[in-house]
Amino acid sequence: MVPETEIRFSWVYNKKLNPEINPSEFVELKEKCGGFIDLYEKYIVRILKSIEKNNEIWRRKFIPIYVVFAKTKSFSDPLTIKYRKDHKLMMLILIHELVHNNLVKKYENPSMAHAEVDRVFEAVLVDLELGGFEEAINKMHNLRANK
Repeated sequence: MVPETEIRFSWVYNKKLNPEINPSEFVELKEKCGGFIDLYEKYIVRILKSIEKNNEIWRRKFIPIYVVFAKTKSFSDPLTIKYRKDHKLMMLILIHELVHNNLVKKYENPSMAHAEVDRVFEAVLVDLELGGFEEAINKMHNLRANK
């Protein structure tokens, strides 16, 4: 069974990751995420099912997804997505971080873990058949190549 998820906007969390953020920027963050939230609502169940199909059963029942206006990179725990103007790229980053959340096996080194994340990520992209995501997929591949 796939976990429940929820997009969250936390002032305290944003302030912790970005001490310079002001209240109007936080309101702006919420306003600018409409397109991302639409994509999330359209694809999240399919994404979660595909990750499980291509990797492990889900062990978590609930995964909050925090969106932040920060200079930090996105990360998997707590699942935190850095705001970007390209909402499709944000979705791809969300898929990547959800795959990290689904990994159970421990790996000898980070490159082995990322090879497994990449394998599952690519399988999910095939399952989803994301039309119109080609540019975002290229950006995602470039981001991962530059790590």
